[in-house]
Amino acid sequence: MQNRFIVVFSLFTFLVSFGQEKISGFSPKDKGRKDVFAIVNEADKKTALFFIDKTSLKVSQFNENMQLIDSLGINFSKKEVNDVIGHSLSKNQYFIYWTGSNSKEIVAQCFDFEAKKTLSHTIPFDKGKEKIINQFTQNNISYIITTTRSSNVLNIYKFVDGKLEKNTADGTGLKFFSDEKLTTFWDMYTESNWMVYRDGLRNISAETTPSLVLSTNKKKTYSIDNKLVFTFDINNNFTQMLTLNLSNFKLSQKLYAKPYTKKDEFQTYDSNSFLINNHLVQIKISSTVLYLSVKDLEGNEIKSIKQEQDTPVAFKNSEIIQEDGSIK
Repeated sequence: MQNRFIVVFSLFTFLVSFGQEKISGFSPKDKGRKDVFAIVNEADKKTALFFIDKTSLKVSQFNENMQLIDSLGINFSKKEVNDVIGHSLSKNQYFIYWTGSNSKEIVAQCFDFEAKKTLSHTIPFDKGKEKIINQFTQNNISYIITTTRSSNVLNIYKFVDGKLEKNTADGTGLKFFSDEKLTTFWDMYTESNWMVYRDGLRNISAETTPSLVLSTNKKKTYSIDNKLVFTFDINNNFTQMLTLNLSNFKLSQKLYAKPYTKKDEFQTYDSNSFLINNHLVQIKISSTVLYLSVKDLEGNEIKSIKQEQDTPVAFKNSEIIQEDGSIK
């Protein structure tokens, strides 16, 4: 799904260019609209805007110049569907996937602009004791990732063309660390303490600038090319990176050492990382010193910085605002 800026810009363009025109009796000015999102077809540069209210979902399709091409709609009952969980795209067919009132089913709605029709059907989705740990849409294909307690196995549910495919990625041979001890993927995923203040994963989208809340989480996922990359910073000595290849569903792993610091009973360190432009930025900080390291994905260090308290900041590119003696 696109960010709010794209949605607002698209709606503004729609209202300016086509405010007087109604397709199939629908206008985005209709009252009671609850949700709006967009899907962009990178192949033909067409954009579909989806307008959802309590009883219907209506779609308006635009060309690359934001000229209205067509509209389709479908009615439904909120007793049948709950929340949109993703979408997929095949040529000129748009598929929207909902959680259903039955927890063991997914509702799929198809908007076929070639045949000028809409279809709806249910997909069995009985995950048993599996826990959903991530759901995302990449390259116009939706995925749900699950795992089970005390497990190193990931289950990948792939939604494409209104159908569900299940694949498994086995990480049994990989080593996962919690603090200094070997653990399972499940325990690493669910760990929560005074430093890892939330369990679970936070998705970092390449399409939008993440908030500070997302960026500071110690367990993150990134959608890159045809891969899903997990980073775990629950250990102060290294970042654990787990890469899931979405083409062959293979898992690979790499550890990236964080800046070295001597153990000091009077000094407490915290650390984190962020993945950007195929580089891993790692930070380790205490009340008196900050270490910053930039590495490529092979683990080669490109740049490192050490900044001590009461020392002028040599690497800043803008003014730093301080409040109560700490960097804000």
